[in-house]
Amino acid sequence: MGALSNMSFKIFRCCTLAVGLLFFFSLSEGRAQLPFYPERYHRAVSWQARGWHTAAAQVFDSLLAKRSDIEYLRGSVLSYLALEHVDSVQQRLKKYEMAKLPAYALLKAEVGCYTGNLTEGVANLSQYLGARYKLSEQQLMRDTLLDPCRNRKSWDSLWALQWYTSEQQSQNYLEYLAYKGDWHLLLEELDTQYARLAKRHEYAFLRAQALEGIHDLKSALLASEIATKQRPHEQRYVILRARLMLALGYKRQAEAMLVDIQKRDKYNPALLPPLAWTQLEIGRHALAYATAQRYLDYYPQDTAVLRCAALAAAEAKMYSQGLNMLARLFPLASEQTKSELQHLRAEMLTELGDYRQALEDYKEALTRRPQDTVLLRKTAQVCFQLRDTTEGCKLLNRAQIVGHLRVDQLLMRYCKK
Repeated sequence: MGALSNMSFKIFRCCTLAVGLLFFFSLSEGRAQLPFYPERYHRAVSWQARGWHTAAAQVFDSLLAKRSDIEYLRGSVLSYLALEHVDSVQQRLKKYEMAKLPAYALLKAEVGCYTGNLTEGVANLSQYLGARYKLSEQQLMRDTLLDPCRNRKSWDSLWALQWYTSEQQSQNYLEYLAYKGDWHLLLEELDTQYARLAKRHEYAFLRAQALEGIHDLKSALLASEIATKQRPHEQRYVILRARLMLALGYKRQAEAMLVDIQKRDKYNPALLPPLAWTQLEIGRHALAYATAQRYLDYYPQDTAVLRCAALAAAEAKMYSQGLNMLARLFPLASEQTKSELQHLRAEMLTELGDYRQALEDYKEALTRRPQDTVLLRKTAQVCFQLRDTTEGCKLLNRAQIVGHLRVDQLLMRYCKK
């Protein structure tokens, strides 16, 4: 087992980067930490992602009836927009007016632009931009709900005004470089302002991202520690620090940190993928599988977490569960990863004694990676289990020609002339 374990950190990094971006772009009130929300809220958000807008709207409405919260209102409005129930959108904006919150003005701007009320949309965006705390210009430019307003002259006039201080503009630019992944330029920009910014948590976080991007993991970890010491419960910071600790071998410390923050925000599923990958790396395979399953209950088509669950189940010798995860993952996987999934499935089938089906998977994987010496050796071993020494020896000879040093004993045992 373990055919894909060497890929786990790479996948973990991609997954947690996505989670980090989710947190980053969901901040609507300056740099405040995200509030904690009940399980029903996170469930409704996951339903939105799956296109179940009617059910999601019902949950958001029930939450709004108990407490006027801008995120509940936003969830309700977005679902009704997706359902094209514009009257319901306007009713809720009127019923749950939160005029003092900048995020309410942004929501009204998005609704105005999306529904074709462009003048109203630009006017509400102007009100939002006049607030002290707001999303960066780069984040607003990536807000697709505002797209219909972008071709208006009033849009250009609006952005001709100076809504951001020079400090905010500088930070906007740095965040844009991080979004693009231009790590070397980001480091250069940070270094020019190092003395002034070194101990500020948001800049330390950006520096840690950039250093990770250029693979200076030890320096990145030091920078991430500055960020988390100032904001110990900021999830983006903790996830980045945990990922770096995991890469540098501090696996149990990474798990402890993730468990701690997950307990504080126990209903937030976004914390589960990095925790599951960390538990897999530590060797807590059954626990990693259970953690991944909790996340998949919200987002059942997340390919990275399906892969994590499959790997964890395989390592825990839970082969039936692992095969079930692969059956769900395979139709969603890219062509580039299917050979690796077939390799893993073949390993589990071999452990279960289903050699014929395992042989089919190994052969299919070999059509995609014909020079993979590990695949050649394992396919040959399955052939020997099926008493097909002729085919097995052909595969071993191919592996030896390519340069696999671990096939000599097998050749001597099965392929004596």
